[in-house]
Amino acid sequence: GPACSTDTACPEEAPCCSEFGFCGAGRSNCLTGCNALGSFQPSACAPVPACRSGEYHFDAGTQRILANSSWWNGDAEQYDWLLGPVTVDSSDWKPALTLSLAEGSNGTTITSTRSILYGNVSARIRSAAGPGILTSFTLLSGTADEILFEFTTNSTEVADTAYFFRGDVDGYKSGKTVNVTNRSEHYHDYTFVWTPEQIAWLVDGVPVRTVSKEDTASGWFDKTYRFPRTPARVRLSIWAAGGADQPDNVVEFAGGPINWNSSEYMQKGYYASYGETARLESHLRPPY
Repeated sequence: GPACSTDTACPEEAPCCSEFGFCGAGRSNCLTGCNALGSFQPSACAPVPACRSGEYHFDAGTQRILANSSWWNGDAEQYDWLLGPVTVDSSDWKPALTLSLAEGSNGTTITSTRSILYGNVSARIRSAAGPGILTSFTLLSGTADEILFEFTTNSTEVADTAYFFRGDVDGYKSGKTVNVTNRSEHYHDYTFVWTPEQIAWLVDGVPVRTVSKEDTASGWFDKTYRFPRTPARVRLSIWAAGGADQPDNVVEFAGGPINWNSSEYMQKGYYASYGETARLESHLRPPY
């Protein structure tokens, strides 16, 4: 279908703007990630299932992860998570989800079927280290509001934080690096505390960054706030930011091209990050 965005709406015959920016009428367009602002009208997108507070374990025993997200019919009562190619592994004697990245692949993404508008969201992650490998923990809405932790390059002592409003990265001005201890060898709890007035990023329960809504304002009298404020899905992913098909600035951000001939890669056949658990605590009672 034709391309769509917040500024270019879909036609009536292909009314839904997918999360990838194309119009269509099928469930791949109108369900998870549907952009209401880029659709023919907001009601073209399926209703967003509201978050349920709880702790979710990513292990081999769970039956509430759908292994092929394209099969999802929109029923959040049946599945909590949707994902792409995945391996279930055991790390540190604890069950964990292996987010794998192989040469020529799109990596692995796991996304919640429900969305949260304000709350505490945590994930326990051990992230791969190496040039060009990017692991992310993100809150992402259909209108591309986004709050994130990102892990890349071969530095294991830092993580990147950022937030975006309606998909406008604004030159990555919102980005800020924070300290993490040996993120590739140890699991850490990464948390967003998101309220209508503020976003805080925490590592192992310790605040490492805070941004207020007022910090994002521009203009004196008629203020515009570049502050995420639409229901967002929880997403963990790994992908090749240092791939040959990526722009130079993205490859540079990720620490350079991926080494597909490293001893780690040759031994496993993939690079891997691991997710153990996710915890969601909504500040609002559904419906929003």
